[in-house]
Amino acid sequence: NDGNLSGKRGVAFGDSITMGATYTNDYPNYINVGFSGTRLLENGTDTPHAQLSMVYLVDAIISGDWAVLETAASSVSTEFTEALNRLKSVDFNNIDFITIFYGANDAGTVATLSNRMGAVDSEARRTWNGAINYVVETILTNYPHIQIYLLTPMYRTTENYITEPLADAMVVQGNRWKLPVLDLHREMGLNHLTVGALTRDGTHPNDVGNKR
Repeated sequence: NDGNLSGKRGVAFGDSITMGATYTNDYPNYINVGFSGTRLLENGTDTPHAQLSMVYLVDAIISGDWAVLETAASSVSTEFTEALNRLKSVDFNNIDFITIFYGANDAGTVATLSNRMGAVDSEARRTWNGAINYVVETILTNYPHIQIYLLTPMYRTTENYITEPLADAMVVQGNRWKLPVLDLHREMGLNHLTVGALTRDGTHPNDVGNKR
């Protein structure tokens, strides 16, 4: 209310932390297109969740070819199909801003597979940095009026899902692309002492965490 996004239309891209959030009820012009278990970076096409990575969502937005994503979403759940239908209905010419909030699943890929962080200027979509570069460049090339907000992945406790390097890289990318970054990794107050009070399972916010 009365903020710089008041009256604006936005789209929320993300994984289960986005998909499970309830803010769409409070902010009807903020369209939730989160898909649980998905990544920002390209991670093959072996599973429906891999096929719904944000790099593929962006490809479909630009090309208008949704066939593979429709099959992937329908094979998971009606909730996935509903989220994809919301995304398909968006006219990005009429969207003011988008938020990009991934990393909870990307962190496992980066931690367990070599060369998946990527150089800061990487163009490889299979890397974290390369995926950020691809998504930002593709969106702004086609829709230069859209304001992109980057949200870093939050602290989480699960083994092999260390999110701090991904958060660091996203802050750097925000500076490179001159985009605002909300560093939830450092500004949410989530750490080893508070994770039990703010999340359900060490990763997903509970009601208190969602409010924060």
